[in-house]
Amino acid sequence: MKPFDIVIKKNMTVVDLGTITNDYKPKPEIGTTATDKETGGHEGFVNEKTTIVDLVEYVNLIIGKTYVVDGVVMDLLTGKPLLVNGKEVRAKKTFTAEQPTGSIELEFTFDSSALKGKEVVIFETLYQDEKEVAVHADLKDKGQTVKFEEPKIGTTATDKETGKHKGFVSEKTTIVDLVEYVNLIVGKTYIVDGVVMDLLTGKTLIINGKEVRAKKTFTAKQPNGSIELEFTFDSSALKGKEVVIFESLSYEGREIASHTDLKDKNQTVKFEKPKIGTTATDKETGKHEGYVNKTTTIVDLVDYTNLIVGKTYIVEGIAMDPLTGKPLLINGREVIVKKTFTADQPNGSVSLEFTFDSSELKGKEVVIFESLSYEEREIASHADLKDKNQTVKFVEKVKLLKPVSNPGITKTNPPKTGDNTAIILWAVILAVSALGIAGVFVYQSKKGKKVREEGNRRL
Repeated sequence: MKPFDIVIKKNMTVVDLGTITNDYKPKPEIGTTATDKETGGHEGFVNEKTTIVDLVEYVNLIIGKTYVVDGVVMDLLTGKPLLVNGKEVRAKKTFTAEQPTGSIELEFTFDSSALKGKEVVIFETLYQDEKEVAVHADLKDKGQTVKFEEPKIGTTATDKETGKHKGFVSEKTTIVDLVEYVNLIVGKTYIVDGVVMDLLTGKTLIINGKEVRAKKTFTAKQPNGSIELEFTFDSSALKGKEVVIFESLSYEGREIASHTDLKDKNQTVKFEKPKIGTTATDKETGKHEGYVNKTTTIVDLVDYTNLIVGKTYIVEGIAMDPLTGKPLLINGREVIVKKTFTADQPNGSVSLEFTFDSSELKGKEVVIFESLSYEEREIASHADLKDKNQTVKFVEKVKLLKPVSNPGITKTNPPKTGDNTAIILWAVILAVSALGIAGVFVYQSKKGKKVREEGNRRL
């Protein structure tokens, strides 16, 4: 400081105070700002190798003097030094002040794996000539604090077509996986990466020699949120099988959370194996044999299994000509019936009625083919020209003449139309009856002749 004069004037008198010396020396002060090196903020993710950078700002140092800044990581919860593998986490640096005011950085590197959800605070002390000249040690100072977040993810996988954990195989199946996350650092960019697993083998599902994967990059706008991934692949070979979606969340190329549980039903999609079986009968006879008629109705009972409850399906049937193997044509048109229904149970049945003119089908057979569809896509069918349960044969009704009334013949119920065995039996009865009548007539004739001869002898 340059010397200067002090003059006090009173009543035109000059008072000489001599030399005044200013002996005040400002004390050094420090302030610190601790951040996670990976994120650059007061929040970080646990790691086997975590680095906290502490920026120590100082004032009132003496230019040219040498100082030592010594820091230690504190456990906010206990208020004591953090111990990792039984040791305190410390950092120290020596520097020479080039200006009274400035800053210096210290780095604290340690394993933070066990610190999920915890907070640490950096304490700093400044020394000159091994004497403490400044300290910054405040457990409540947010500027000195770093919190280790505990990110978590949970997933819900569903078939895109059905919106459920059940689906039907297809050449192009899409599974939508909703990934919900918590405790992310806002404004940071993350990558969520998923893979489809085979529940039976516990290994990644292989389709055409490749794993089925999906990946998406996103920036967190909130600590908690969700993001969707879509897995599209050919599931044709997966009837009756289950797949599980595994997900991994990464930050800066490092996994910070995952969800990989083969037993988690929310992550699982099962590919159902729907089946149908049909039984076709003539509505008039209730059998697989019917009579030709201008108006014939075939009732086809379609039994189904392994459907997804609550979903709407379409069952469509067509009458086939087994001789040609082609659709039956009546008046130039195919005989087709369609019905829409909603499954109340996984297993059940629905009936279709085919009404047409069978007049020209005497001695012929028709076979009913059925197809079951969901979302305009066939998921099951029953089409077997040799299946007798699907077949109805047409015959012509036999018309019988009414028998002549004869008091000598015992009344017998006439045969039912179409019953060939009864017709034969009826004919046999008529023949036997006729023979019986003839026998009685011969017997009576012989008996009368004998009586007349005996009477002549008496005379």
